[in-house]
Amino acid sequence: MGFATLLLSVVMVAGAAPPLAAARMAPPDVHAVIQVRGGLAGKSAGMRTLGAGLRSLVESIGAGERWGAAARLAELSPEALLQRCAGRDASLVVRAGCGGNGGGWVLALEMEGREACDLLKSVGARMSGGGRFEVPQLGVVGRVSGDWLLISDRAENPLLRDMLRIASEAEAPNFAQTLPQGWDQDDASAVTVALRHDRMTQGVSVWSIRDEGPRVRVQMRASLQDRPFGVLQDEVVPIVDPEALPEETIACWMQAMPVRLVPKVWCADGAERNAVAAVDRTRGARMAVLIGPRSDGEGAFAAAVAVELCDAQAGTRAHDAMLDQAAAALARLDGRPLPGQIDRTRLPIEAVRHCDERGMAETTFGAFECLGTSELHARTVPTVGGGWRVYASDVAWLDRVVSVIEDQPAAKPVQEMARWTRTGCADGGALAAGLDRWARERSRHGGCAKTLEVLAGVVRNAGRVTWRMQEPAPGVYQAEIELLPMDASAFDGSAIAEAGPRP
Repeated sequence: MGFATLLLSVVMVAGAAPPLAAARMAPPDVHAVIQVRGGLAGKSAGMRTLGAGLRSLVESIGAGERWGAAARLAELSPEALLQRCAGRDASLVVRAGCGGNGGGWVLALEMEGREACDLLKSVGARMSGGGRFEVPQLGVVGRVSGDWLLISDRAENPLLRDMLRIASEAEAPNFAQTLPQGWDQDDASAVTVALRHDRMTQGVSVWSIRDEGPRVRVQMRASLQDRPFGVLQDEVVPIVDPEALPEETIACWMQAMPVRLVPKVWCADGAERNAVAAVDRTRGARMAVLIGPRSDGEGAFAAAVAVELCDAQAGTRAHDAMLDQAAAALARLDGRPLPGQIDRTRLPIEAVRHCDERGMAETTFGAFECLGTSELHARTVPTVGGGWRVYASDVAWLDRVVSVIEDQPAAKPVQEMARWTRTGCADGGALAAGLDRWARERSRHGGCAKTLEVLAGVVRNAGRVTWRMQEPAPGVYQAEIELLPMDASAFDGSAIAEAGPRP
């Protein structure tokens, strides 16, 4: 069997399937198509990281034990069975059970009919008419349809029925038709993932993942409604320099300044609009977001936002006034008494500002439950010709971020034309630990933690992650991501770059 399996895998790799071939027979309302080609052969750090991520996805649908049982029946290791099945194309199609469409999952394996029958016999399948089969000892059923072997967990799976119908109707709408135009159809990708988003924002995205020895490279193309990342000015090239962030930094990104900096909920009437105008007049060209650990053990993360100022003195006064106006606007929105005004005009601009009014932190950081706090802390860092206004959900994290900005070297000139509007980095292991804490906290309060657990499993072995993003057209996003797995390089922290020379 070893020689035959090797020969089969070589033949299949030579005729590799096109990217997301299974998406052409998936209905338009599926939520994900995850394609693996070539069986993830190889022992590089990149391949091990890809394999770990895929195991997390397989476990998330409860298929891990079944896959192991199938491998034992075929007298193969789980890795060898994956190599045999995914030599050309193994695609997991997933649809959530909502909207009456009938949720479920289907594993689509592209292989010739004879090879499909040989594989089914090796795991003890029972064949019946019309290409139907069942494997009772694994609790799976399916159909052989042309050059596809479709496997599911129940005979009456509506998703399986829909895929068989689309495969037989040349003009039937399919998921591939909904994908963003211009996504990179990269035949060298080991894994390609297509996702439909219908919660925080509407749209679709495609992720092409390839192994490059010690590294894993990801290209993403998305078409999203509502421009969830905001509209940015095009004045700078944001750069993250791996030199001076706090060593415990979990993630960081820098971007050009958004056109709308102040949260919309803070602007309820004319007084707030005047305060927003004062903030706009004093802001610089860039902002950065830094994610770190909580100092008090509450919540999964601490967050800080650093806003560049063109005038530290005027910017501080404008932001202080904005805090008072925002607190009043949120109180009126909730029908609460107006908070007392705090006279900050006598405070040095470098002094810490503390805000515990209800809603301030939530609206500043997007109501992220993982922060575990309702407090907001702020401080200004003056520089020659400007400064930074830093907001944080944790006062200890505020102090750490401020100390790094104060110690940072002089700015370096940027010679290239602006193309990437956002750049960032993350420590995969630290991010996974925070996601685990977030998942436990959500479970403790009766919430669904499955998505967080899957994300933690995917990034746990990713090591250092760097990325950059651009928006070539409104609502269209393109990103490049590079993962350097933990056993290839230790994460050494990264920093906001070009904060400006110190006075």
